[in-house]
Amino acid sequence: MTEEHGLSLRNRQQMSLNGVISVESFDEKEIWVDTKLGSLILKGQGMHITQLDLTDGKLTVDGLINALEYRDDRGGRGSRGRNFVERLLR
Repeated sequence: MTEEHGLSLRNRQQMSLNGVISVESFDEKEIWVDTKLGSLILKGQGMHITQLDLTDGKLTVDGLINALEYRDDRGGRGSRGRNFVERLLR
């Protein structure tokens, strides 16, 4: 996995991100990503994940991006999402 964390945003329409550990949840208005530097919440309209490579830690999102918010807490929504997935897979 890539050792660094970086973010590139073009015209608020396409975002490339590296240093991704996992995608916790996503829909057209909100995407929660667990990165090496904490949780990242993307908010916007018509957002779609166009590329996801967890081996290399890369993510590309297309759509109108209105807000980016980092959170340092790793025990927030992400851990709740993992437990939900674990329950589904049992």
